[in-house]
Amino acid sequence: MLQIREITSDKELDIFVNFPLELYKDNEYFVPPILSDEIKTLRKDKNPSFEFCEARYWMAYKDGKIVGRIAGILNSKANEAWKQNNLRFGWVDFIDDMEVSGALFGEVEKWAREKGLTHIEGPMGFCDLDKEGMLVEGFDKLSMMHSYYNYPYYPEHVEKLGYVKDVDWIELEKKNLSFPKTLKRIINIYEKKFHGYEAIDIKSSKDVTKYKPQIVELLNSSYEHIHGYIPINEKIFDHYFKDMFNHTNLDYVTVIKDADNTIVGFGLAMPLLSKALRATKGHLFPFGFVRVLRAFKKNDHVTLLLIAVRPNLQFKGIPLLIIDKINSNFLKNGVKTVQVSHMLETNINVLHLWTKHFNAQQNKRRRAYIKKID
Repeated sequence: MLQIREITSDKELDIFVNFPLELYKDNEYFVPPILSDEIKTLRKDKNPSFEFCEARYWMAYKDGKIVGRIAGILNSKANEAWKQNNLRFGWVDFIDDMEVSGALFGEVEKWAREKGLTHIEGPMGFCDLDKEGMLVEGFDKLSMMHSYYNYPYYPEHVEKLGYVKDVDWIELEKKNLSFPKTLKRIINIYEKKFHGYEAIDIKSSKDVTKYKPQIVELLNSSYEHIHGYIPINEKIFDHYFKDMFNHTNLDYVTVIKDADNTIVGFGLAMPLLSKALRATKGHLFPFGFVRVLRAFKKNDHVTLLLIAVRPNLQFKGIPLLIIDKINSNFLKNGVKTVQVSHMLETNINVLHLWTKHFNAQQNKRRRAYIKKID
């Protein structure tokens, strides 16, 4: 007998967060998140995004055993900014059973109707810094902690339930870290043409904190036209990045300033924690923290999470300056492989840069789905 139960307690939330560990226990490509971070993101009293979001969570049980989960998120700020009337779904996992997936999505759709909303979209989170997109290609590739992994039957289920493609993101992998000579020449030309642009030496997390207001403003101006993006504030920035800056290799944090000391570019990479998190099953304590910290400090696989540049400088060489700076530190630290985090498939210029000039290879594709509800 199938039952859908809404989460009403911290104990149930803990079960909700831990469910994928059971579902993927025999899967070699699944990487668990840091479970304590997941709980902080899903709790109203911990995540600053709840200043403009509502959320409800459901679990599916069959014969007394949990067989699925889903989150429904109402982001009023995003609806206002994008002139939409949407409800988001995320944190969705289920066994290969259409009765289960149908019942879970049915709860989200029911809530949307109660709210007078017209569309369901996802997987998406509270903001653009959360995981987004369902894996539709690359099921045999090791996942990353900041992105979803799912079985191949997931997209089959959602499409049978009436969901259609909204947008795709592409992930790339780069193994040859040499910087193309043609791009080096371009950088030299821009450096001569635009005097005063230089990288700030980041020695501690306090250096990042010093420039945080400008970095947040930069992210908002750089990404304002990106699918589903909404402006973040410093509290949201801290929620997602503060702990990471305290532990990661700061060689992979690049901040570019102009002659007036205004921040015009920001690049962020981090060591790939996938193997460490698989070993710890997402638990930092009592012993997982040491393993994860070791992976933060010494690792030959990294993830390039984001690059943000002021809109008026995005085609004036600043992105190349950021990549060159980060790439130089990759080489210094013995990095062998770079995973380039998901980029919209419509971002043709950036994808062309990575695939043609840097010879990066596509290894995953993620999809956001959408459905109009009656």
